[in-house]
Amino acid sequence: MKKLSSAGLLALCLTAAASDPAAIDVGNATDFSYHARYELSGSGRHIMWLAWPHDIDSSQYNASVEIMASSFDDPLFPAKARYKISKVCGNNTSVFAQGDFECRVGRKPAFSMVLRRTPSGAALSLGSDKAAETIEVPFGGDSIIAKAVEGAEMQRHSLIIRSIGKRTKTPFGSREELMAYLETSTDPMEGIWEYLDRDINPSKARLGGKYTVATVLSPNGYDIVYLDGAENVPGDWTCLDIKGKLTNTAFEGHYDLLWLAAPRHAADHEASATIGVGGEVLELTFPTLRSRIRFRRTSYSPPPRQ
Repeated sequence: MKKLSSAGLLALCLTAAASDPAAIDVGNATDFSYHARYELSGSGRHIMWLAWPHDIDSSQYNASVEIMASSFDDPLFPAKARYKISKVCGNNTSVFAQGDFECRVGRKPAFSMVLRRTPSGAALSLGSDKAAETIEVPFGGDSIIAKAVEGAEMQRHSLIIRSIGKRTKTPFGSREELMAYLETSTDPMEGIWEYLDRDINPSKARLGGKYTVATVLSPNGYDIVYLDGAENVPGDWTCLDIKGKLTNTAFEGHYDLLWLAAPRHAADHEASATIGVGGEVLELTFPTLRSRIRFRRTSYSPPPRQ
């Protein structure tokens, strides 16, 4: 697999007209969005195709979309798009996912296949002017191939790679030093919080693990300090990293929330946090992701000896 150094993971956008098939290299980027846009002939059969490798089990995933339409001009009778995602491993081919949805494309028929990867996973979105269907998929390779098979032409394809933000750590020299501070704190908002439960829209967000965090007083609010629990990409977070920020508002027990995803970008710029159940539950709400996570207050116990 080709590698991109951490310093080289800068925001990148490549957009160009492409002939079939169109291939693009994503290296080892953990956060990218690849967008293949197809122009449709307007009648008959239209087939678009996208493929990517999955190095973990040496397989390849092939996603195809078929649209049958005599015309796209009648808003009362939208065309039907049928998709199928197949897993190819050696001589064996199996169906990973399949389904159909209504396809409203307007007077200039076009269709998009968008493959998005984040440190928490990958998903394929399908639609014309917006995502009409989103399917979680495996992705463990370094390249993507797009192809217009029938009744369509590749209009353009683009790749956006998001940069990795700077790692920021709490000023405490060790986990034990932080715990000693919290044990003597008289601030009711400072403490240790462990994962309680979640209500997450899988098409919008994924939880990177059942985190344990600490809240520590800082200017205008509190730092959220990561302690442990990362599962999907554990190396992206180390103990005492700043995972987020609670900023004071005019309402008691309610905070503006900065919650960092693994590339250290804000997960949702409209996020907020509240303290409830007598100060025992910390709830993080992400409106644009239609998701929330709850933590419960807990006491410190030393990590097991290695």
